[in-house]
Amino acid sequence: MALKKKKLHPLQGEINKLILASGFRQATELQEKLIPLILSGKDVYVEAGEQRGKSLSLAISLILRLKKVHRGIKSLIITESAETAAKIYKSIKHLAGPRSIKLSAVAVGFSDFIKKEGRQLNSSPDIVIGTSARIIDHIRRGHVDFSHIEMVCMDEPSQNTQEFSNDMFFIFSKLPAGRQTVCFSASKRNEGNNLLSLLKRPVTLRKSDFYSDSSPLDHNYLVTADKIAAIKALVIARCMDALLIMCRTTTDCLKLEKELNSAQLKAVHVAKSLPQEKINKYLDSFNIGKKSILIVSFSEIKAINPEGISYIINYDFPVMTQEYAEICKPQVIGTNCTQILNLVSKEHIKDISKIEETCNMKMKQQQFPKDEEILKGFLQTVVKKIREEENPLELEFYKKLVKKNVSLFDRSYLMAYFVKNALKKLPLKKTNFTTLFVSVGKNKRIFRRDLSTLFAEALGLNDADIGEIKILENYSFIDIPTQYAQKAIDSLNNTDFKGRRITVNFSRKKTEKRPVTARKSRQYH
Repeated sequence: MALKKKKLHPLQGEINKLILASGFRQATELQEKLIPLILSGKDVYVEAGEQRGKSLSLAISLILRLKKVHRGIKSLIITESAETAAKIYKSIKHLAGPRSIKLSAVAVGFSDFIKKEGRQLNSSPDIVIGTSARIIDHIRRGHVDFSHIEMVCMDEPSQNTQEFSNDMFFIFSKLPAGRQTVCFSASKRNEGNNLLSLLKRPVTLRKSDFYSDSSPLDHNYLVTADKIAAIKALVIARCMDALLIMCRTTTDCLKLEKELNSAQLKAVHVAKSLPQEKINKYLDSFNIGKKSILIVSFSEIKAINPEGISYIINYDFPVMTQEYAEICKPQVIGTNCTQILNLVSKEHIKDISKIEETCNMKMKQQQFPKDEEILKGFLQTVVKKIREEENPLELEFYKKLVKKNVSLFDRSYLMAYFVKNALKKLPLKKTNFTTLFVSVGKNKRIFRRDLSTLFAEALGLNDADIGEIKILENYSFIDIPTQYAQKAIDSLNNTDFKGRRITVNFSRKKTEKRPVTARKSRQYH
């Protein structure tokens, strides 16, 4: 049965609320396609493989679909993976708890405490999650009653053995005929697969329906001598959330974590050497938004396998070309990631072309955010935090306090004072700039990049060190760090640039006299 064109499900708003409540910013393609199909009551065959998002899809579907109108087991989930079982169990507990219709779940088969499991099953939970072998064991012991089953899910192992198939046919023989069946397959649908006979006219959700191996990524690089300052500026200016930063060494990870947290940017470093319980705790804090930045070393990213990544910054560059290609795979970074930014020191710029050639893509150069961008991003983040986290009633008390004790004229100054003090920790450029006059402009087809490169090379600076550049019709102005201003004039004045001898000098205000060294020309007004 072919997959029909996607329609907006009546419960789409409720689905989105549960996605957000799970700590994810948006639904994956798999979740967008699968959840409405399950809620429609149809049997579904999903070519899921190792795709992430299937556990939460199932948990949300169960919460929205099952009604606690009678006592007894309403859903059975069969999986051989302890990790999948734990994810489903945890999601159901987390999402169903605050709702008026509470669902209880029991996991069986992942410990040796079969008697304890029996007692839990005797309490008639709503959902049972377990391995096929243990479920059969409890059937034979009389611990379960499947007469009220509404939905059953099979999570097919990567190697589907005859033993697993035999177990499925035995379990399904104990289930009512009117149940709904969802099958997560590790491979493409094969009409010879005898498990298909357990499904009634299933809708097939193929991998190509929700997964693209060639999802577009923006590959960028930024040349900087101070990587930590660059990360702080980028995170604040662009309001980056769900950011993954990858470093070469654990030492760099720990250093970066300390620096970012000192700037109140909510970072957490995760290493595979930590106890699994602690890793899960840190990843949960990232997934639910308590931490905005996750820091991992290159060698450990696959072992950690984080979810919900929106941006990536490579603290170290260049990485090995093969290593870079591995990082860019959706299986590693997920399908929500849109941008990868590499921090590059000046001496490694030449290595960018190697990565571009090997990975068959083009990197774009980014600039260090301007102070105005950092200030704007900071204020946007504060406003967002006020709307999402602060108590309106409490803020109303402080508004009345200010209104009562501060005059209308002084309120804007009061706000400016608090903002000024809050900005002290921001990575703003403290450099004093001097504006220089350059005797070429648009009429000679001069662009910002041309002047930036000319002055940066002459002074031994990075492009990020150059300030604002204004290009007018016949001449231009460029801001240079004050300590380099005289050197720029000595190096570039009366030199050839694009076939024309140029004048470089200090700019003057309109009230000042022309410099004595300047020619009589229309360039000075």
